[in-house]
Amino acid sequence: MKLFFEGIPWRERDGRFSAFKLACFIGLLAPGLWMAWLLASGNTGPRPVDELTHETGRWAVWFLLGSLAITPLRRLFAWPQLLKLRRQIGLAAMVYILLHFALYVVEQKLDPVRVVREIVLRFYLTIGFVALLGLVALGATSTDSALRRLGGKAWGRLHRLVYFIALLGLIHYLLQAKRELYDPTLQVGLFGWLMLYRAGYALGQMRRAWQAWLLAPLAGLLAAAAET
Repeated sequence: MKLFFEGIPWRERDGRFSAFKLACFIGLLAPGLWMAWLLASGNTGPRPVDELTHETGRWAVWFLLGSLAITPLRRLFAWPQLLKLRRQIGLAAMVYILLHFALYVVEQKLDPVRVVREIVLRFYLTIGFVALLGLVALGATSTDSALRRLGGKAWGRLHRLVYFIALLGLIHYLLQAKRELYDPTLQVGLFGWLMLYRAGYALGQMRRAWQAWLLAPLAGLLAAAAET
């Protein structure tokens, strides 16, 4: 029974309804519904598949960073309930990145040879595809049953790859963003803050909120360097 409720986003593991988790699920679903409405109403511009490919990739990165931000936010605001949302947000990132890839395949006229050739020859596509494979691996092993099969240490080592996957995703986004750099630059800044916070916490710092906020200027410098 616990395994059954593990797959229902608005239920606790014991089967109880959770308004908190339902609100999160609706928030994660909202960008997809918005994109579906834009497509149905013809408001996606002259190249709808290209526009939706960009949007799904953008949201995938935001949700991935959101899942990484859960632990710092839980510590800084003493809000342990946030941990209940981490798996849900991470799985949403995986779903959006799979949609992103599927739309890219459609954009390539469903030609598998062309898709493979482009991934091999274009560096930003290569690292994006590696990030996709990594995120799918994490999503497939995110369940309690997978944790039991792998064992805690092996599972932990595997899921720490999420930071490397996020870095690859950001590089992919930056390299293909061209002139629209606001979102990827902001995302790089957030990722920089998360990494600085993680390093500081490991060194015994970041136990006070003001210490974490002091990292913001350094994260801003990282974002500026990435944009440059």
